[in-house]
Formats: sequence, C-alpha cells, structure tokens
Amino acid sequence: MFGRKLLVQFITLLTFEEGCFDDLQDSSLAQELVVNGTRTVIESFLEKETAMTDEPRDPVSEACYIVELGYMTSIVCDLLDGYTKMDDARFSTLTWLRPILSSLIESNTKSIRTSVQTLVSRSFDTLSGDEVVSSRFRPQNTSDQPLTKTET
Repeated sequence: MFGRKLLVQFITLLTFEEGCFDDLQDSSLAQELVVNGTRTVIESFLEKETAMTDEPRDPVSEACYIVELGYMTSIVCDLLDGYTKMDDARFSTLTWLRPILSSLIESNTKSIRTSVQTLVSRSFDTLSGDEVVSSRFRPQNTSDQPLTKTET
C-alpha cells in the first residue's frame, strides 16, 4: 500500500515537472509510467471497492478490508487532486485520462465521484476551446497539415 502512495506522488511530480522530458526517449518512458501507473492505481481501487460488496467475510477481515479500502480511496483522491491542480494547457493534453475516469464515475465513494465529475467537466471545457495544445502527453503532428479537433 505504501508503494502505491509513493507511485502517486511520483506520477504527480512527473506530470508537473518542466523540462524533465527534453530527451524524446525519456519523455516516452515517463509518459508510459504516468499512464500505466494511473491505470494501475485506479484499477486496484476499483477491484477493492467491488470486492468489498461482493465477498462475504468474517468481522475481523471485514474491518481490515474497510481500512484498506479507505487507504486506497485516499490514494485515488490524491491522484485525482493532482490532475485537478494542473493548468488547463497541460491537462488538455491528457487525452488518455478520459477513459480511465469513466471507469470511476460510478464509484460508491462520493469524494471520488465528485473529483471525477470535476475532471470530466474540465476535460470537456478544454475540448471546447479552439486552440490545440501540443505537449509531451499528446502525439506530435508529423504532417504539414495543422491539427484539428477531430484529429486529436
């Protein structure tokens, strides 16, 4: 569990760090770490939350499971808060995050649902802008044609 908390802190640092992806190889490795780390943390949370309601347990293991789920909830909230704190230009480049967020929208935890709703509405707000932002988290346009909304 403590390793997941460190992973979330590292993901947050990577997404906010300016200039740490100047080398193209480092950029792709860091992007892969951020995407896979985010996906892993959220999938682990969803598995715990689903198992909480599906599996019968004795009272002692039930109490342990509740504590573990609470800790996972805290970790996911920290991760979502990190994405919430991003500026719009950087957040709009995280197109891979939308499908991951959709899996959390029906969470039983109100704080997570609220954070997800905030991020989803923000992602739609940034999509409505006319400007397309290029970044380390979006594939670069290699053609001579400018990017349009449908190509993103």
